[in-house]
Amino acid sequence: MRSLSTGVVFIALLAACGSSDQSTEISPAVTGSVAGDIEATIDPMEAFLDDEGRLPLEAAEAVFAAAFSPLPGVTAGEIDGDLHESSTVLRVLLANREQLTAAQLIVIEEALGPVGAPLEDLLAGAGARAGIARDEILRDAAAHLRDAQAFFSAELGRGLPFSVRVAAYSENDGGVRRFPPGVLADATTREVDGRTVCSVRLNLTAVKPFLLRETAAHEMFHCFQYAIDDGRGPAWVIEGSAEWAGARFAGGSAVSIGWAERWITTPNRAITRRSYDAMGVFVIAEEAGVSMFSYINQLLDAPTIATMRSRVGPELDVQWGLSYAGQGDWGAAYSLSTTPFVGAGPQRQMIRARVNAGPAVFPLPPGDRSSGAQVYTLAAEGDVLVINGNGFGGLHFDNGRELRFSGSFIADYCLIPAGCVCPDGTDVGGGGRAITAAGSRSLFVGWGPSPDLTPQLEVQTLDQWCTGESALPSDGNPCMVGEWTSTSVTTPPINGSAPLQGGSGILALFRADSTFSVNFDNMTPLVGEIAEKLSVELTYSGATVGSWSVDGDGQYTGGGDSSGVRLKARLTGSVEQVILDSSLAELAGATVSTDTPPGTYRVADCSATALTLTTGAAGGKASMIFQRTG
Repeated sequence: MRSLSTGVVFIALLAACGSSDQSTEISPAVTGSVAGDIEATIDPMEAFLDDEGRLPLEAAEAVFAAAFSPLPGVTAGEIDGDLHESSTVLRVLLANREQLTAAQLIVIEEALGPVGAPLEDLLAGAGARAGIARDEILRDAAAHLRDAQAFFSAELGRGLPFSVRVAAYSENDGGVRRFPPGVLADATTREVDGRTVCSVRLNLTAVKPFLLRETAAHEMFHCFQYAIDDGRGPAWVIEGSAEWAGARFAGGSAVSIGWAERWITTPNRAITRRSYDAMGVFVIAEEAGVSMFSYINQLLDAPTIATMRSRVGPELDVQWGLSYAGQGDWGAAYSLSTTPFVGAGPQRQMIRARVNAGPAVFPLPPGDRSSGAQVYTLAAEGDVLVINGNGFGGLHFDNGRELRFSGSFIADYCLIPAGCVCPDGTDVGGGGRAITAAGSRSLFVGWGPSPDLTPQLEVQTLDQWCTGESALPSDGNPCMVGEWTSTSVTTPPINGSAPLQGGSGILALFRADSTFSVNFDNMTPLVGEIAEKLSVELTYSGATVGSWSVDGDGQYTGGGDSSGVRLKARLTGSVEQVILDSSLAELAGATVSTDTPPGTYRVADCSATALTLTTGAAGGKASMIFQRTG
């Protein structure tokens, strides 16, 4: 708690400023690279998922009534197409059997049929009962299930608390609908003589021998999940991890390749709207150096993307953005290299950056930036590309240069083939920064899920860059003069945890007479995960007024009356508790371990449309980005 309080006090000392995104013209949409003519398949089940990706009981009843058999007292749902799986529906129904009527349970049990035979009874060898394995597919499935069970036990470091049974039925078995059309198999937990077993069912109408090994492994992994999951797990966790595990065991199949294609061709689709195709997030975690087997137990216990981030780290979101380039020849990070799918990647919209047009605009396509990636091709005009990175991802220039970012940074790339040299003979611009490297006029831009965080890319002429002219409007007043609205604030990690992020909506007015006013009432909270299943949320309110100045080195200092601004900090997740509710004036005496005195800010970048300030803080630098609104 002590380190948390230090971080909270640091945020309080940010006092008067906030953050920005961007606003300029966008070129007409054009297509970038695309993976063939792939049409992503949508699982009809996803229409029934809630906002967290879970299937509610009422929805499970409606799907069952439509896909299996009518349920007493339930209106069948309207399913748009054939389901790809049935485990989710059955898992939710059986986990909530106490809420079902006796008549409903009879219908469900009839559809499920007998639980099947133990694996050992289906396998040839000493002690096997003759005649049980009448169908070769059952015997083969039992062998694959046995091998997968041993494999997963070794990888997870735990066995199963129950035995596994396997049965095989036709889709329509004696007039009873056993499976929705085309579903290969499913797995559920059932009761046999007062004991829980994991029952794997195979659809003889649909399953093919060449798919059997991976299908069996997928269902066996469900058995391992059910030892922890109580029916709460969202589809992206349950089906996505099982698809990844089955492909890892069996080496992939046409089915897993198809789901990998869907992941890579729909970058900005929210993770909570995914199921099997969420195997992609486990692939990129592996490419970031962390195998799913090392954290799946924790993920099943707390099935959120925050749990994955706590185990994989920021590299998860960096890799999330880069992998959508679909260009394995650039390096392993730029494709889903650990899957059999080697497509060229999704369509990318081309964005143009023009001189004097401000930062390039990255429109938010349909989807959810908080849980999907953003990928573009940038066409840069001008002489120097100034990149104010904010978020998690990276850039890849056509000349092979690359730049990855995890948080905030500033870089300057020369776009002139002969090089960028200022009149004084150096490559140091008016902002005091040297040219980072030679870039190119076309580049891939990709970043992972980063709410309110986007990289700013702006092109300048060489004269503008050398003199810093673009940071001054035509009236000669300092660039900061005007009205601004923040789009993001990012702080350093607290005690090694994730950075605090958020902070959009701060209204700031910097006047030419060196006075300012800042209103925090519309500011979104700053939120960061500080431990597994534990986050801190900081909320500001009120307004402050004072005076400001900028010296020749870009140092901004400001002070004024902050007694009207309050900060509330509360813990959320495993603990719900308000830990701070004070005015900034009450916190003014707090100290922060940093080389930069509290209240001193550096103008990291300023243009006609965007302003970025940085300030020293415990653990590093905080960045605050504004968009000009007046």
